[in-house]
Amino acid sequence: MKNFKINPVKKNNPVYPQKKVLIAGIVVSASVFTGCFGPGFGTIDGDVVECQPGDMYCPDENTIQICTENSYFDTMTCNDYCIQEFGPEYYAAGFCNEDNPCGCEYSITPGVIAECTPGEFYCSDAATLELCQTDENGLNNWTTNICDDYCLDVFGDNFYPEDDCDSLNTENPCGCIEMLAGINAECTLEDLICGEDGTLGVLDLNTCEYLYEPCTDICGSDQIPGECDPENTDNPCNCH
Repeated sequence: MKNFKINPVKKNNPVYPQKKVLIAGIVVSASVFTGCFGPGFGTIDGDVVECQPGDMYCPDENTIQICTENSYFDTMTCNDYCIQEFGPEYYAAGFCNEDNPCGCEYSITPGVIAECTPGEFYCSDAATLELCQTDENGLNNWTTNICDDYCLDVFGDNFYPEDDCDSLNTENPCGCIEMLAGINAECTLEDLICGEDGTLGVLDLNTCEYLYEPCTDICGSDQIPGECDPENTDNPCNCH
């Protein structure tokens, strides 16, 4: 693991960078979401149907949707938004509002690493995962993990990141998959499984789904199937 790289803070009371486009319009609050809407924002039964560049919408307290130049919403976590808009030393400390969506604040002061809770993480770029871990002194610190190294450390020697780092993927943020088998790191199913209708399911390593075939077809015309046994890998249909 590499140590968290601290960028020096030049001001005691930093001012948020001025953005060319923030939010035009009003703030709308409800029990299930807070929204920030600009001109051209439209909904049908609560679903977004159109937007203009600069419009923002918060479907929940940790997620923000921003209207791109192509007039569609790009979804990201509030932490990713703060890093993208203001820099790697910012984090999300609030909710959607007109002046500072996600309440972006400095995450560090000069020489001091931000407080964090073990297990918290965010993606600082497409190949880097910032992970909160407890060090040997019992202190909770942010550590920088290259996704290639993260997959090896967490899942094993044969794993590598297939996709870009994704802060919304809480189970597998680096998209780690097994190098040789091509099986996703979250796929831990058995190789064989017996169906209820006299079929044998064989695990497809590329899709993590079972492909079923009747035992009568597996045994062929010169044998009949017995009781299916997935642990009998040489003859799971007990053909005889």
